[in-house]
Amino acid sequence: MQNNNIIIALCCIILLGACQKKDSHGFDSSKLNIKISKPAEAQVFKKGDTVFISATADYISELHGYAIKISDTLSKTTYFDIEAHVHGSSFVVDTFWVNTLGSNANLQLTLDVEADHDGNGSSKIIHFKSN
Repeated sequence: MQNNNIIIALCCIILLGACQKKDSHGFDSSKLNIKISKPAEAQVFKKGDTVFISATADYISELHGYAIKISDTLSKTTYFDIEAHVHGSSFVVDTFWVNTLGSNANLQLTLDVEADHDGNGSSKIIHFKSN
């Protein structure tokens, strides 16, 4: 029984240490590169169209995660919202959303990138339309 407790304690220590800040130099927003290649700025989508979302981010040290949101710029209604926990100095986003909107809407895709557990990071926004 005591061996099981030791194994459980070691696993907890490993898990807690796996998500620690690795860079003690502080966050430098100028070194965080975020690029959204799809959708294109001002692109127009019809009801039923698939909006492909492609993006990349890279930084000088390990990133923590990201969130993507598609929302209406006027009503602030959110139509798509995902988050991912990542560890690495770069990542690629490759996902999609099917436009179910039946009316004209001014939309924005927001990609928020978290560099660390302290909330440091940056965002990129692309505006597009549903017609």
